[in-house]
Amino acid sequence: MSAKSESLISEIPGGHEKYVLTASLTPVRLGDDFLRLPPHLTLLPPVYMGPSQKAEFDVAFAEVAEESLPFTVHANPIEYFGPNNDIPVLPISGVFFSAFAGAAMLAKRMGLAYDDTYSFKFSPNVDESVAMSFGTGDEVDTCGGLTCISWNDPHITDFEGVIEPGEIQRLYEIQLFSSQALKRAVSIYRQDGFEYEQE
Repeated sequence: MSAKSESLISEIPGGHEKYVLTASLTPVRLGDDFLRLPPHLTLLPPVYMGPSQKAEFDVAFAEVAEESLPFTVHANPIEYFGPNNDIPVLPISGVFFSAFAGAAMLAKRMGLAYDDTYSFKFSPNVDESVAMSFGTGDEVDTCGGLTCISWNDPHITDFEGVIEPGEIQRLYEIQLFSSQALKRAVSIYRQDGFEYEQE
């Protein structure tokens, strides 16, 4: 976590809640509760918002979703992570950069507190192109004008029975979950608009 993230998170005022923005691979309805999030791509890691900020986020991210959805994900061969290299994850590729970037840039513009370890960063080494960092921040390659950062591609855990290596799925929704003891779907964004729970 960067010093800036630590500073923002340590100064979160009362009344703010923690949310996480995902694209679930299984159906989710507004108001659904989960002990664990369903298999998903994380578009924005846990972020802290007050009630008025959430309303602003919903309206602004609905525009991102309108431009980004639907998108197709391609499941790549299984990789293993964790301290013992024994946690299977399914790396995903596809054309969903605008959803990731839109979420990160919106959070940055709104000054929302979140761990930017997993955020987009501008790279001075590749013509001011944008790179997605998933961990170490060590540059390992460049491709298509973008800096590729080491650790892993966007990935799905708990994927068994949902998507397998080599499969392709088309995703039509992005969900915002309140990330408390129970994970509750509080906003769902689609290409034709969004729905949200009233506070």
